[in-house]
Amino acid sequence: MKLSAMYQDAKSLGAADVDVSLGDLLQSNQFGSGHSEAKNQVYSAIVTDKIGRSELTSVSSFTSSSNYDTLDFSAAGLNVLWPSVYPVGVDPTATVLRQDYTTRKFTQEVRLTTPLGDRVDWLVGAFYTRERSPYRIVTYATDPSNGVAIGLPILWNDSLIFAEYAAFTDVTARFTDQFNVQLGARWSGNNQTIHYGAETHQGTVVFIGQRAPGVRAKGLSAGMVPSSWTLNTFP
Repeated sequence: MKLSAMYQDAKSLGAADVDVSLGDLLQSNQFGSGHSEAKNQVYSAIVTDKIGRSELTSVSSFTSSSNYDTLDFSAAGLNVLWPSVYPVGVDPTATVLRQDYTTRKFTQEVRLTTPLGDRVDWLVGAFYTRERSPYRIVTYATDPSNGVAIGLPILWNDSLIFAEYAAFTDVTARFTDQFNVQLGARWSGNNQTIHYGAETHQGTVVFIGQRAPGVRAKGLSAGMVPSSWTLNTFP
Protein backbone atom coordinates (compact mmCIF):
# COMPACT_ATOMS: atom_id res chain seq x y z
CA MET A 1 0.00 0.00 0.00
CA LYS A 2 1.20 3.50 -0.85
CA LEU A 3 -0.43 6.56 0.70
CA SER A 4 0.20 10.21 -0.14
CA ALA A 5 -1.23 13.54 0.93
CA MET A 6 -0.77 17.22 0.16
CA TYR A 7 -2.29 20.24 1.90
CA GLN A 8 -1.77 23.87 0.90
CA ASP A 9 -3.33 27.05 2.28
CA ALA A 10 -2.49 30.41 0.69
CA LYS A 11 -3.96 33.63 2.06
CA SER A 12 -3.83 37.21 0.87
CA LEU A 13 -4.86 40.04 3.18
CA GLY A 14 -5.02 42.70 0.48
CA ALA A 15 -5.37 43.28 -3.23
CA ALA A 16 -2.24 43.58 -5.35
CA ASP A 17 -3.48 46.58 -7.36
CA VAL A 18 -2.08 50.11 -7.36
CA ASP A 19 -3.97 53.34 -8.07
CA VAL A 20 -1.38 55.47 -9.87
CA SER A 21 -3.53 58.58 -9.44
CA LEU A 22 -2.85 58.41 -5.69
CA GLY A 23 0.90 58.07 -5.97
CA ASP A 24 3.48 55.33 -5.92
CA LEU A 25 2.41 51.99 -4.37
CA LEU A 26 -0.92 53.36 -3.07
CA GLN A 27 -4.45 52.05 -3.41
CA SER A 28 -7.95 53.01 -2.32
CA ASN A 29 -10.33 50.07 -1.84
CA GLN A 30 -13.39 49.57 0.33
CA PHE A 31 -13.16 48.02 3.78
CA GLY A 32 -13.53 44.24 3.63
CA SER A 33 -12.28 43.90 0.06
CA GLY A 34 -9.02 42.51 -1.28
CA HIS A 35 -8.92 39.42 0.91
CA SER A 36 -8.55 36.00 -0.70
CA GLU A 37 -7.70 32.43 0.24
CA ALA A 38 -6.99 29.21 -1.68
CA LYS A 39 -6.97 25.80 0.01
CA ASN A 40 -5.83 22.75 -1.97
CA GLN A 41 -5.84 19.16 -0.75
CA VAL A 42 -4.86 15.93 -2.51
CA TYR A 43 -5.07 12.45 -0.97
CA SER A 44 -4.37 9.16 -2.74
CA ALA A 45 -4.00 5.46 -2.01
CA ILE A 46 -2.54 2.72 -4.21
CA VAL A 47 -3.13 -0.86 -3.12
CA THR A 48 -1.83 -3.98 -4.89
CA ASP A 49 -2.49 -7.62 -4.06
CA LYS A 50 -1.92 -11.03 -5.59
CA ILE A 51 -4.93 -13.22 -6.40
CA GLY A 52 -3.50 -16.47 -7.61
CA ARG A 53 -1.45 -15.64 -10.69
CA SER A 54 -3.28 -12.33 -11.15
CA GLU A 55 -2.36 -8.96 -9.70
CA LEU A 56 -5.10 -6.59 -8.49
CA THR A 57 -4.38 -2.85 -8.34
CA SER A 58 -6.65 -0.23 -6.80
CA VAL A 59 -5.98 3.50 -7.19
CA SER A 60 -8.13 5.93 -5.17
CA SER A 61 -7.85 9.69 -4.87
CA PHE A 62 -9.71 12.64 -3.43
CA THR A 63 -8.96 16.26 -4.26
CA SER A 64 -10.45 19.45 -2.91
CA SER A 65 -9.85 23.04 -3.99
CA SER A 66 -11.64 25.77 -2.03
CA ASN A 67 -11.16 29.42 -2.95
CA TYR A 68 -12.67 32.78 -2.18
CA ASP A 69 -11.90 36.39 -2.97
CA THR A 70 -13.46 39.76 -2.18
CA LEU A 71 -13.56 42.72 -4.55
CA ASP A 72 -14.38 46.40 -4.31
CA PHE A 73 -17.34 46.41 -6.72
CA SER A 74 -18.38 50.02 -6.20
CA ALA A 75 -17.19 51.08 -9.66
CA ALA A 76 -19.96 48.94 -11.19
CA GLY A 77 -22.44 51.64 -10.18
CA LEU A 78 -24.84 49.42 -8.22
CA ASN A 79 -24.18 51.38 -5.03
CA VAL A 80 -26.35 54.28 -6.25
CA LEU A 81 -29.38 51.99 -5.74
CA TRP A 82 -28.66 50.91 -2.18
CA PRO A 83 -29.88 54.06 -0.32
CA SER A 84 -33.37 53.46 -1.75
CA VAL A 85 -33.23 49.71 -1.21
CA TYR A 86 -31.87 49.99 2.33
CA PRO A 87 -33.09 53.31 3.79
CA VAL A 88 -30.87 53.25 6.87
CA GLY A 89 -29.40 56.71 6.45
CA VAL A 90 -26.16 55.65 4.75
CA ASP A 91 -25.60 57.64 1.58
CA PRO A 92 -23.43 57.15 -0.37
CA THR A 93 -22.92 53.43 0.05
CA ALA A 94 -20.34 51.01 -1.33
CA THR A 95 -20.49 47.53 -2.85
CA VAL A 96 -18.23 44.63 -1.90
CA LEU A 97 -18.50 41.37 -3.83
CA ARG A 98 -17.41 37.98 -2.52
CA GLN A 99 -16.92 34.91 -4.71
CA ASP A 100 -16.62 31.36 -3.32
CA TYR A 101 -15.73 28.57 -5.73
CA THR A 102 -14.92 25.02 -4.73
CA THR A 103 -14.26 21.75 -6.55
CA ARG A 104 -14.23 18.36 -4.83
CA LYS A 105 -13.39 15.27 -6.85
CA PHE A 106 -13.25 11.54 -6.08
CA THR A 107 -11.61 9.07 -8.47
CA GLN A 108 -11.41 5.28 -8.30
CA GLU A 109 -9.76 2.85 -10.69
CA VAL A 110 -9.41 -0.91 -10.36
CA ARG A 111 -7.22 -3.06 -12.63
CA LEU A 112 -6.70 -6.83 -12.75
CA THR A 113 -3.75 -8.18 -14.73
CA THR A 114 -3.59 -11.89 -15.51
CA PRO A 115 -0.82 -13.71 -17.39
CA LEU A 116 -2.02 -15.96 -20.20
CA GLY A 117 1.13 -17.95 -20.59
CA ASP A 118 4.69 -16.68 -20.46
CA ARG A 119 4.41 -13.91 -23.07
CA VAL A 120 0.78 -12.73 -23.03
CA ASP A 121 -0.90 -10.55 -20.35
CA TRP A 122 -4.60 -9.73 -20.14
CA LEU A 123 -5.77 -6.61 -18.28
CA VAL A 124 -9.34 -5.66 -17.35
CA GLY A 125 -10.36 -2.60 -15.35
CA ALA A 126 -12.99 -0.09 -14.37
CA PHE A 127 -12.84 3.65 -13.74
CA TYR A 128 -15.17 6.09 -11.95
CA THR A 129 -14.91 9.76 -11.08
CA ARG A 130 -17.34 12.30 -9.66
CA GLU A 131 -16.78 15.98 -9.05
CA ARG A 132 -18.98 18.73 -7.68
CA SER A 133 -18.19 22.43 -8.12
CA PRO A 134 -20.41 24.87 -6.21
CA TYR A 135 -20.03 28.56 -7.04
CA ARG A 136 -21.46 31.35 -4.89
CA ILE A 137 -21.55 35.13 -5.29
CA VAL A 138 -22.70 37.50 -2.55
CA THR A 139 -22.91 41.27 -2.96
CA TYR A 140 -22.78 43.38 0.18
CA ALA A 141 -24.12 46.91 0.43
CA THR A 142 -21.71 48.49 2.92
CA ASP A 143 -21.06 51.69 4.80
CA PRO A 144 -17.88 53.08 3.17
CA SER A 145 -16.81 54.75 6.41
CA ASN A 146 -16.36 51.49 8.35
CA GLY A 147 -17.18 48.54 6.03
CA VAL A 148 -20.27 47.45 8.00
CA ALA A 149 -22.72 45.53 5.77
CA ILE A 150 -26.20 47.04 5.66
CA GLY A 151 -27.71 44.46 3.31
CA LEU A 152 -27.18 41.62 0.83
CA PRO A 153 -28.71 42.80 -2.45
CA ILE A 154 -27.95 39.72 -4.58
CA LEU A 155 -27.16 36.11 -3.74
CA TRP A 156 -26.18 33.76 -6.57
CA ASN A 157 -25.62 29.98 -6.29
CA ASP A 158 -24.44 27.58 -8.98
CA SER A 159 -23.47 23.93 -8.71
CA LEU A 160 -21.96 21.80 -11.46
CA ILE A 161 -21.87 18.01 -11.08
CA PHE A 162 -19.83 15.81 -13.40
CA ALA A 163 -19.54 12.02 -13.30
CA GLU A 164 -17.68 9.67 -15.62
CA TYR A 165 -17.47 5.88 -15.66
CA ALA A 166 -15.56 3.49 -17.89
CA ALA A 167 -14.56 -0.14 -18.43
CA PHE A 168 -11.48 -1.17 -20.36
CA THR A 169 -9.43 -4.17 -21.36
CA ASP A 170 -6.27 -4.90 -23.29
CA VAL A 171 -4.05 -7.81 -24.27
CA THR A 172 -0.27 -7.45 -24.51
CA ALA A 173 1.80 -9.95 -26.45
CA ARG A 174 5.57 -9.90 -25.96
CA PHE A 175 7.19 -11.60 -28.92
CA THR A 176 10.73 -10.77 -27.85
CA ASP A 177 12.35 -8.60 -25.20
CA GLN A 178 12.47 -5.77 -27.76
CA PHE A 179 9.11 -6.22 -29.53
CA ASN A 180 5.54 -6.33 -28.19
CA VAL A 181 2.02 -5.56 -29.42
CA GLN A 182 -0.93 -4.34 -27.36
CA LEU A 183 -4.60 -4.43 -28.43
CA GLY A 184 -7.27 -2.83 -26.27
CA ALA A 185 -10.77 -1.38 -26.04
CA ARG A 186 -12.49 1.12 -23.72
CA TRP A 187 -16.17 1.96 -23.11
CA SER A 188 -17.01 5.15 -21.25
CA GLY A 189 -19.90 7.44 -20.41
CA ASN A 190 -20.44 10.68 -18.49
CA ASN A 191 -23.24 12.78 -16.99
CA GLN A 192 -23.14 16.56 -16.51
CA THR A 193 -25.74 18.56 -14.56
CA ILE A 194 -25.92 22.17 -13.41
CA HIS A 195 -28.10 23.67 -10.68
CA TYR A 196 -28.39 27.43 -10.46
CA GLY A 197 -30.37 30.05 -8.59
CA ALA A 198 -30.37 33.67 -7.46
CA GLU A 199 -32.21 35.86 -4.98
CA THR A 200 -32.64 39.63 -4.88
CA HIS A 201 -32.71 41.80 -1.78
CA GLN A 202 -35.33 40.99 0.87
CA GLY A 203 -35.33 37.35 -0.27
CA THR A 204 -37.29 37.88 -3.50
CA VAL A 205 -36.61 34.82 -5.64
CA VAL A 206 -35.55 35.52 -9.20
CA PHE A 207 -34.94 31.87 -10.07
CA ILE A 208 -33.74 29.10 -7.86
CA GLY A 209 -33.43 25.34 -7.85
CA GLN A 210 -33.52 25.13 -11.62
CA ARG A 211 -31.86 22.14 -13.19
CA ALA A 212 -30.35 22.30 -16.62
CA PRO A 213 -30.92 19.17 -18.70
CA GLY A 214 -28.18 16.69 -17.94
CA VAL A 215 -25.69 16.13 -20.70
CA ARG A 216 -24.92 12.46 -21.24
CA ALA A 217 -22.37 10.89 -23.53
CA LYS A 218 -21.31 7.31 -24.12
CA GLY A 219 -18.80 5.78 -26.47
CA LEU A 220 -16.65 2.80 -27.32
CA SER A 221 -13.09 3.02 -28.60
CA ALA A 222 -10.64 0.35 -29.62
CA GLY A 223 -7.19 0.31 -31.09
CA MET A 224 -3.78 -1.23 -31.28
CA VAL A 225 -0.81 0.41 -29.64
CA PRO A 226 2.12 0.63 -32.07
CA SER A 227 4.76 -1.96 -31.46
CA SER A 228 7.44 -0.83 -29.06
CA TRP A 229 11.07 -1.43 -29.87
CA THR A 230 14.10 -1.25 -27.63
CA LEU A 231 17.55 -1.23 -29.21
CA ASN A 232 20.50 -2.06 -27.03
CA THR A 233 24.08 -1.80 -28.19
CA PHE A 234 27.05 -3.30 -26.45
CA PRO A 235 30.73 -2.57 -26.90
